[in-house]
Amino acid sequence: MDRNIKTYYIRQFFHNLWFIVPVLVSFYNDLGLTFGQVLLLQSISAISAIVFSVPSGLLADRIGRKKVLLLGIFLLNLFMFFYLFVTNFFEFIILDIVFGASLALISAEFPLVSDTLMENDSEEKTTEVFSNGNTILILSFMASNIALIFLISYGYRFTILCSLLAFIIGFFIALVGYKEPRLKKKETEEPRSFRFHLRKMNEYCRKDHFLFYLIIIGAIYLSISYLVFWFVQPYFAESNLPIESFGLLYAIINTTELVATNLSYRIEKKIGKKATILIINLLFMFAFLGMSFIFNIFGIIFVILRQIGSAFAVPIFNAYISEEITYMEKLEGEDIPSSKATIYSVYAMLNNLIFSVISPIMGFLADNISLSFTLLLLFLTLSISLIFNLILLSRLKIKNSNKFT
Repeated sequence: MDRNIKTYYIRQFFHNLWFIVPVLVSFYNDLGLTFGQVLLLQSISAISAIVFSVPSGLLADRIGRKKVLLLGIFLLNLFMFFYLFVTNFFEFIILDIVFGASLALISAEFPLVSDTLMENDSEEKTTEVFSNGNTILILSFMASNIALIFLISYGYRFTILCSLLAFIIGFFIALVGYKEPRLKKKETEEPRSFRFHLRKMNEYCRKDHFLFYLIIIGAIYLSISYLVFWFVQPYFAESNLPIESFGLLYAIINTTELVATNLSYRIEKKIGKKATILIINLLFMFAFLGMSFIFNIFGIIFVILRQIGSAFAVPIFNAYISEEITYMEKLEGEDIPSSKATIYSVYAMLNNLIFSVISPIMGFLADNISLSFTLLLLFLTLSISLIFNLILLSRLKIKNSNKFT
Protein backbone atom coordinates (compact mmCIF):
# COMPACT_ATOMS: atom_id res chain seq x y z
CA MET A 1 0.00 0.00 0.00
CA ASP A 2 1.28 3.47 -0.90
CA ARG A 3 2.63 5.61 1.95
CA ASN A 4 0.17 8.43 1.28
CA ILE A 5 -2.81 6.07 1.38
CA LYS A 6 -1.63 4.63 4.71
CA THR A 7 -1.21 8.15 6.07
CA TYR A 8 -4.69 9.09 4.85
CA TYR A 9 -6.21 6.14 6.70
CA ILE A 10 -4.33 6.78 9.95
CA ARG A 11 -5.01 10.52 9.87
CA GLN A 12 -8.71 9.92 9.27
CA PHE A 13 -8.90 8.15 12.62
CA PHE A 14 -7.25 10.88 14.68
CA HIS A 15 -8.90 13.71 12.71
CA ASN A 16 -12.39 12.46 13.58
CA LEU A 17 -12.10 11.90 17.32
CA TRP A 18 -14.73 14.55 18.06
CA PHE A 19 -15.61 13.44 21.60
CA ILE A 20 -18.05 16.29 22.23
CA VAL A 21 -20.17 15.83 19.09
CA PRO A 22 -23.03 13.75 20.62
CA VAL A 23 -23.60 16.46 23.24
CA LEU A 24 -22.45 19.54 21.32
CA VAL A 25 -25.94 21.08 21.01
CA SER A 26 -26.38 20.60 24.77
CA PHE A 27 -23.04 22.36 25.30
CA TYR A 28 -24.33 25.32 23.27
CA ASN A 29 -27.65 25.29 25.14
CA ASP A 30 -25.84 25.38 28.51
CA LEU A 31 -24.13 28.57 27.37
CA GLY A 32 -27.52 30.14 26.55
CA LEU A 33 -27.72 29.58 22.78
CA THR A 34 -30.98 28.64 21.05
CA PHE A 35 -31.11 25.94 18.36
CA GLY A 36 -31.55 28.69 15.76
CA GLN A 37 -28.34 30.33 16.96
CA VAL A 38 -26.55 26.97 16.81
CA LEU A 39 -27.48 26.58 13.15
CA LEU A 40 -26.60 30.23 12.49
CA LEU A 41 -23.09 29.48 13.78
CA GLN A 42 -22.88 26.53 11.42
CA SER A 43 -23.99 28.82 8.60
CA ILE A 44 -21.22 31.29 9.49
CA SER A 45 -18.59 28.55 9.44
CA ALA A 46 -19.97 27.39 6.09
CA ILE A 47 -19.75 30.94 4.66
CA SER A 48 -16.17 31.13 5.94
CA ALA A 49 -15.44 27.86 4.17
CA ILE A 50 -16.97 29.31 0.99
CA VAL A 51 -14.73 32.39 1.16
CA PHE A 52 -11.62 30.25 1.60
CA SER A 53 -12.60 27.28 -0.61
CA VAL A 54 -11.54 28.53 -4.03
CA PRO A 55 -8.36 30.33 -2.83
CA SER A 56 -7.38 27.17 -0.94
CA GLY A 57 -7.87 25.04 -4.05
CA LEU A 58 -5.89 27.45 -6.17
CA LEU A 59 -3.15 27.56 -3.52
CA ALA A 60 -3.07 23.74 -3.41
CA ASP A 61 -2.72 23.61 -7.20
CA ARG A 62 0.17 26.09 -7.05
CA ILE A 63 2.24 25.26 -3.95
CA GLY A 64 1.13 21.70 -3.28
CA ARG A 65 -1.63 19.87 -1.48
CA LYS A 66 0.44 18.89 1.56
CA LYS A 67 1.38 22.45 2.55
CA VAL A 68 -2.22 23.63 2.31
CA LEU A 69 -3.44 20.58 4.26
CA LEU A 70 -0.94 21.22 7.07
CA LEU A 71 -2.03 24.85 7.29
CA GLY A 72 -5.66 23.71 7.57
CA ILE A 73 -4.88 21.23 10.36
CA PHE A 74 -2.93 23.92 12.22
CA LEU A 75 -5.95 26.26 12.07
CA LEU A 76 -8.20 23.43 13.28
CA ASN A 77 -5.93 22.91 16.30
CA LEU A 78 -6.00 26.65 16.98
CA PHE A 79 -9.80 26.59 16.81
CA MET A 80 -10.00 23.69 19.28
CA PHE A 81 -7.59 25.35 21.71
CA PHE A 82 -9.65 28.53 21.99
CA TYR A 83 -12.87 26.49 22.17
CA LEU A 84 -11.68 25.46 25.62
CA PHE A 85 -12.30 29.03 26.81
CA VAL A 86 -15.28 30.28 24.76
CA THR A 87 -18.18 31.70 26.79
CA ASN A 88 -20.53 33.70 24.53
CA PHE A 89 -22.13 33.88 21.08
CA PHE A 90 -19.74 36.56 19.74
CA GLU A 91 -16.69 34.45 20.59
CA PHE A 92 -18.32 31.47 18.89
CA ILE A 93 -18.74 33.55 15.71
CA ILE A 94 -15.03 34.39 15.57
CA LEU A 95 -13.99 30.79 16.18
CA ASP A 96 -16.42 29.40 13.62
CA ILE A 97 -14.90 31.67 10.98
CA VAL A 98 -11.53 30.08 11.77
CA PHE A 99 -13.14 26.63 11.69
CA GLY A 100 -14.61 27.26 8.23
CA ALA A 101 -11.23 28.36 6.91
CA SER A 102 -9.60 25.23 8.32
CA LEU A 103 -12.16 22.99 6.59
CA ALA A 104 -11.54 24.69 3.26
CA LEU A 105 -7.80 24.14 3.55
CA ILE A 106 -8.10 20.56 4.77
CA SER A 107 -10.16 19.73 1.64
CA ALA A 108 -6.78 19.63 -0.18
CA GLU A 109 -6.44 16.11 1.23
CA PHE A 110 -8.92 14.69 -1.30
CA PRO A 111 -6.98 15.73 -4.43
CA LEU A 112 -3.73 14.73 -2.67
CA VAL A 113 -5.03 11.17 -2.27
CA SER A 114 -6.58 11.19 -5.75
CA ASP A 115 -3.31 12.37 -7.34
CA THR A 116 -1.43 9.66 -5.45
CA LEU A 117 -3.68 7.03 -7.03
CA MET A 118 -3.18 8.61 -10.44
CA GLU A 119 0.58 8.66 -9.93
CA ASN A 120 0.44 4.92 -9.24
CA ASP A 121 -1.95 4.23 -12.15
CA SER A 122 -4.57 3.06 -9.64
CA GLU A 123 -7.47 5.38 -10.46
CA GLU A 124 -9.83 2.40 -10.51
CA LYS A 125 -9.33 2.14 -6.74
CA THR A 126 -10.59 5.67 -6.08
CA THR A 127 -14.05 4.65 -4.83
CA GLU A 128 -12.54 1.85 -2.73
CA VAL A 129 -9.95 4.12 -1.07
CA PHE A 130 -12.46 6.85 -0.21
CA SER A 131 -14.90 4.22 1.07
CA ASN A 132 -12.17 2.76 3.27
CA GLY A 133 -11.36 6.26 4.52
CA ASN A 134 -15.02 6.82 5.38
CA THR A 135 -15.05 3.46 7.20
CA ILE A 136 -12.13 4.58 9.36
CA LEU A 137 -13.88 7.92 9.93
CA ILE A 138 -16.90 6.05 11.29
CA LEU A 139 -14.70 3.82 13.47
CA SER A 140 -13.16 6.98 14.89
CA PHE A 141 -16.60 8.43 15.61
CA MET A 142 -17.61 5.17 17.28
CA ALA A 143 -14.53 5.19 19.48
CA SER A 144 -15.17 8.80 20.52
CA ASN A 145 -18.88 8.09 21.13
CA ILE A 146 -18.11 5.18 23.45
CA ALA A 147 -15.38 7.15 25.20
CA LEU A 148 -17.86 9.99 25.77
CA ILE A 149 -19.89 7.73 28.07
CA PHE A 150 -16.98 7.94 30.52
CA LEU A 151 -15.53 11.36 29.62
CA ILE A 152 -18.76 13.37 29.97
CA SER A 153 -18.60 13.07 33.76
CA TYR A 154 -15.53 15.35 33.63
CA GLY A 155 -17.43 18.08 31.77
CA TYR A 156 -17.87 19.32 28.22
CA ARG A 157 -14.52 21.13 28.02
CA PHE A 158 -12.56 18.05 29.03
CA THR A 159 -13.92 16.28 25.94
CA ILE A 160 -12.76 19.25 23.83
CA LEU A 161 -9.27 18.94 25.33
CA CYS A 162 -9.16 15.23 24.43
CA SER A 163 -10.08 16.05 20.82
CA LEU A 164 -7.40 18.75 20.68
CA LEU A 165 -4.74 16.22 21.71
CA ALA A 166 -5.94 13.81 19.00
CA PHE A 167 -5.83 16.58 16.35
CA ILE A 168 -2.28 17.51 17.32
CA ILE A 169 -1.27 13.89 16.77
CA GLY A 170 -3.05 14.03 13.41
CA PHE A 171 -1.02 17.09 12.43
CA PHE A 172 2.30 15.32 13.00
CA ILE A 173 1.04 12.22 11.19
CA ALA A 174 0.32 14.38 8.12
CA LEU A 175 3.61 16.24 8.47
CA VAL A 176 5.73 13.09 8.57
CA GLY A 177 3.58 10.69 6.53
CA TYR A 178 2.44 12.60 3.46
CA LYS A 179 4.63 13.23 0.45
CA GLU A 180 3.59 15.45 -2.44
CA PRO A 181 2.57 13.35 -5.49
CA ARG A 182 5.21 13.57 -8.22
CA LEU A 183 2.90 15.13 -10.76
CA LYS A 184 4.87 18.26 -11.44
CA LYS A 185 4.51 20.90 -14.09
CA LYS A 186 6.98 21.30 -16.91
CA GLU A 187 9.67 23.83 -16.20
CA THR A 188 8.52 25.97 -19.10
CA GLU A 189 4.91 26.00 -17.95
CA GLU A 190 3.63 29.24 -16.48
CA PRO A 191 1.74 29.11 -13.16
CA ARG A 192 -1.92 28.60 -13.89
CA SER A 193 -4.32 31.28 -12.72
CA PHE A 194 -7.62 30.85 -10.97
CA ARG A 195 -9.35 31.97 -14.16
CA PHE A 196 -7.59 29.19 -16.04
CA HIS A 197 -8.84 26.59 -13.56
CA LEU A 198 -12.42 27.89 -13.75
CA ARG A 199 -12.26 27.81 -17.55
CA LYS A 200 -11.01 24.26 -17.36
CA MET A 201 -13.83 23.29 -14.99
CA ASN A 202 -16.40 24.97 -17.25
CA GLU A 203 -14.96 23.15 -20.24
CA TYR A 204 -15.12 19.79 -18.48
CA CYS A 205 -18.72 20.36 -17.33
CA ARG A 206 -19.84 21.39 -20.82
CA LYS A 207 -18.33 18.26 -22.32
CA ASP A 208 -19.23 15.93 -19.47
CA HIS A 209 -22.76 16.68 -18.25
CA PHE A 210 -22.50 13.87 -15.71
CA LEU A 211 -19.66 15.73 -13.96
CA PHE A 212 -21.79 18.89 -13.79
CA TYR A 213 -24.72 16.86 -12.45
CA LEU A 214 -22.52 15.20 -9.79
CA ILE A 215 -21.22 18.54 -8.51
CA ILE A 216 -24.74 19.97 -8.17
CA ILE A 217 -26.62 16.96 -6.78
CA GLY A 218 -23.73 15.90 -4.54
CA ALA A 219 -23.62 19.33 -2.96
CA ILE A 220 -27.40 19.27 -2.37
CA TYR A 221 -27.38 15.83 -0.76
CA LEU A 222 -24.39 16.45 1.47
CA SER A 223 -25.54 19.87 2.64
CA ILE A 224 -28.98 18.53 3.62
CA SER A 225 -27.44 15.47 5.27
CA TYR A 226 -25.11 17.69 7.32
CA LEU A 227 -28.03 19.92 8.26
CA VAL A 228 -30.03 16.98 9.63
CA PHE A 229 -26.95 15.84 11.55
CA TRP A 230 -27.54 18.90 13.75
CA PHE A 231 -31.18 17.89 14.22
CA VAL A 232 -30.32 14.51 15.77
CA GLN A 233 -29.58 15.81 19.29
CA PRO A 234 -32.76 17.96 19.56
CA TYR A 235 -34.62 14.96 18.10
CA PHE A 236 -33.30 12.72 20.90
CA ALA A 237 -34.21 15.41 23.44
CA GLU A 238 -37.78 15.69 22.12
CA SER A 239 -37.97 11.91 22.29
CA ASN A 240 -37.26 12.24 26.05
CA LEU A 241 -34.00 10.28 25.87
CA PRO A 242 -31.46 11.10 28.64
CA ILE A 243 -28.33 12.98 27.60
CA GLU A 244 -26.17 10.30 29.24
CA SER A 245 -27.40 7.86 26.58
CA PHE A 246 -26.42 10.05 23.60
CA GLY A 247 -22.90 8.63 23.35
CA LEU A 248 -24.21 5.06 23.28
CA LEU A 249 -26.93 5.94 20.77
CA TYR A 250 -24.39 7.58 18.46
CA ALA A 251 -22.16 4.50 18.78
CA ILE A 252 -25.07 2.26 17.71
CA ILE A 253 -25.86 4.57 14.79
CA ASN A 254 -22.22 4.65 13.67
CA THR A 255 -21.92 0.87 13.92
CA THR A 256 -24.72 0.56 11.38
CA GLU A 257 -23.11 3.26 9.25
CA LEU A 258 -19.84 1.31 9.33
CA VAL A 259 -21.56 -1.76 7.89
CA ALA A 260 -23.23 0.41 5.24
CA THR A 261 -19.93 2.02 4.25
CA ASN A 262 -18.29 -1.36 3.77
CA LEU A 263 -21.23 -2.50 1.66
CA SER A 264 -21.55 0.72 -0.35
CA TYR A 265 -18.53 0.02 -2.55
CA ARG A 266 -19.73 -3.51 -3.35
CA ILE A 267 -23.32 -2.44 -3.94
CA GLU A 268 -22.26 0.40 -6.22
CA LYS A 269 -20.21 -2.00 -8.33
CA LYS A 270 -23.22 -4.27 -8.76
CA ILE A 271 -26.02 -1.77 -9.43
CA GLY A 272 -24.10 1.09 -11.07
CA LYS A 273 -23.76 4.79 -10.48
CA LYS A 274 -27.23 5.97 -11.46
CA ALA A 275 -29.06 3.46 -9.25
CA THR A 276 -26.74 4.26 -6.34
CA ILE A 277 -27.60 7.96 -6.56
CA LEU A 278 -31.33 7.15 -6.50
CA ILE A 279 -30.88 4.88 -3.46
CA ILE A 280 -29.13 7.70 -1.60
CA ASN A 281 -32.09 9.99 -2.37
CA LEU A 282 -34.59 7.39 -1.11
CA LEU A 283 -32.64 6.72 2.11
CA PHE A 284 -32.69 10.42 3.01
CA MET A 285 -36.37 10.71 2.10
CA PHE A 286 -37.56 7.88 4.34
CA ALA A 287 -35.25 9.00 7.16
CA PHE A 288 -36.70 12.52 7.25
CA LEU A 289 -40.28 11.25 6.93
CA GLY A 290 -39.91 8.87 9.87
CA MET A 291 -38.14 11.43 12.06
CA SER A 292 -40.94 13.94 11.43
CA PHE A 293 -43.60 11.65 12.96
CA ILE A 294 -41.99 9.22 15.41
CA PHE A 295 -40.55 10.71 18.60
CA ASN A 296 -39.48 7.79 20.77
CA ILE A 297 -36.66 5.25 21.05
CA PHE A 298 -37.80 3.57 17.82
CA GLY A 299 -37.02 6.78 15.96
CA ILE A 300 -33.37 5.73 16.04
CA ILE A 301 -34.20 3.51 13.04
CA PHE A 302 -34.77 6.60 10.90
CA VAL A 303 -31.68 8.35 12.25
CA ILE A 304 -29.77 5.24 11.17
CA LEU A 305 -31.29 5.52 7.66
CA ARG A 306 -29.94 9.06 7.43
CA GLN A 307 -26.49 7.83 8.50
CA ILE A 308 -26.59 5.04 5.90
CA GLY A 309 -27.42 7.61 3.22
CA SER A 310 -24.46 9.70 4.33
CA ALA A 311 -22.24 6.59 4.41
CA PHE A 312 -23.04 6.05 0.74
CA ALA A 313 -22.99 9.69 -0.36
CA VAL A 314 -19.69 11.02 1.04
CA PRO A 315 -17.16 8.55 -0.42
CA ILE A 316 -19.15 7.81 -3.57
CA PHE A 317 -19.62 11.41 -4.70
CA ASN A 318 -15.98 12.22 -3.92
CA ALA A 319 -14.89 9.21 -5.96
CA TYR A 320 -17.30 9.86 -8.85
CA ILE A 321 -16.17 13.47 -9.23
CA SER A 322 -12.51 12.47 -9.05
CA GLU A 323 -13.01 9.77 -11.70
CA GLU A 324 -14.82 12.17 -14.03
CA ILE A 325 -12.08 14.81 -13.75
CA THR A 326 -9.35 12.22 -14.34
CA TYR A 327 -11.25 10.88 -17.34
CA MET A 328 -11.59 14.34 -18.89
CA GLU A 329 -7.93 15.15 -18.30
CA LYS A 330 -6.81 11.93 -19.94
CA LEU A 331 -9.24 12.46 -22.81
CA GLU A 332 -7.70 15.87 -23.49
CA GLY A 333 -4.14 14.67 -23.00
CA GLU A 334 -3.62 16.47 -19.69
CA ASP A 335 -0.58 14.93 -17.99
CA ILE A 336 -1.00 17.01 -14.84
CA PRO A 337 -4.28 17.12 -12.90
CA SER A 338 -3.52 20.71 -11.85
CA SER A 339 -7.16 21.79 -11.84
CA LYS A 340 -8.45 18.96 -9.64
CA ALA A 341 -7.99 20.70 -6.29
CA THR A 342 -9.72 23.83 -7.59
CA ILE A 343 -12.69 21.82 -8.87
CA TYR A 344 -12.94 20.02 -5.52
CA SER A 345 -12.88 23.40 -3.80
CA VAL A 346 -15.69 24.72 -6.00
CA TYR A 347 -17.67 21.58 -5.12
CA ALA A 348 -17.03 22.15 -1.41
CA MET A 349 -17.93 25.84 -1.85
CA LEU A 350 -21.28 24.94 -3.42
CA ASN A 351 -21.96 22.44 -0.62
CA ASN A 352 -21.27 25.10 2.02
CA LEU A 353 -23.26 27.73 0.11
CA ILE A 354 -26.39 25.59 0.11
CA PHE A 355 -25.93 24.72 3.78
CA SER A 356 -25.28 28.33 4.79
CA VAL A 357 -28.55 29.45 3.14
CA ILE A 358 -30.87 26.72 4.41
CA SER A 359 -29.52 26.14 7.94
CA PRO A 360 -30.62 29.48 9.51
CA ILE A 361 -34.03 29.11 7.86
CA MET A 362 -34.48 25.57 9.17
CA GLY A 363 -33.25 26.62 12.61
CA PHE A 364 -35.82 29.43 12.68
CA LEU A 365 -38.60 27.03 11.64
CA ALA A 366 -37.57 24.48 14.28
CA ASP A 367 -37.53 27.14 17.00
CA ASN A 368 -40.77 28.88 16.00
CA ILE A 369 -42.93 26.12 14.50
CA SER A 370 -41.63 22.65 15.33
CA LEU A 371 -38.87 20.16 14.67
CA SER A 372 -41.42 17.79 13.15
CA PHE A 373 -42.59 20.38 10.60
CA THR A 374 -39.01 21.19 9.58
CA LEU A 375 -38.13 17.54 9.00
CA LEU A 376 -41.32 17.03 6.99
CA LEU A 377 -40.39 20.00 4.81
CA LEU A 378 -37.00 18.38 4.12
CA PHE A 379 -38.78 15.16 3.17
CA LEU A 380 -40.89 17.05 0.62
CA THR A 381 -37.73 18.70 -0.76
CA LEU A 382 -36.09 15.30 -1.29
CA SER A 383 -39.29 13.98 -2.88
CA ILE A 384 -39.08 16.73 -5.52
CA SER A 385 -35.37 15.97 -5.90
CA LEU A 386 -36.19 12.31 -6.61
CA ILE A 387 -38.47 13.29 -9.50
CA PHE A 388 -35.79 15.51 -11.04
CA ASN A 389 -33.18 12.78 -10.56
CA LEU A 390 -35.32 10.21 -12.36
CA ILE A 391 -35.75 12.58 -15.31
CA LEU A 392 -32.12 13.71 -15.49
CA LEU A 393 -30.52 10.30 -14.98
CA SER A 394 -32.72 8.81 -17.71
CA ARG A 395 -31.22 11.34 -20.14
CA LEU A 396 -27.63 11.56 -18.94
CA LYS A 397 -24.99 9.34 -20.49
CA ILE A 398 -21.77 8.40 -18.71
CA LYS A 399 -19.13 8.80 -21.38
CA ASN A 400 -16.38 6.85 -19.65
CA SER A 401 -16.75 3.27 -20.85
CA ASN A 402 -15.08 1.97 -17.68
CA LYS A 403 -17.96 3.21 -15.57
CA PHE A 404 -21.00 1.29 -14.40
CA THR A 405 -24.14 2.92 -15.82
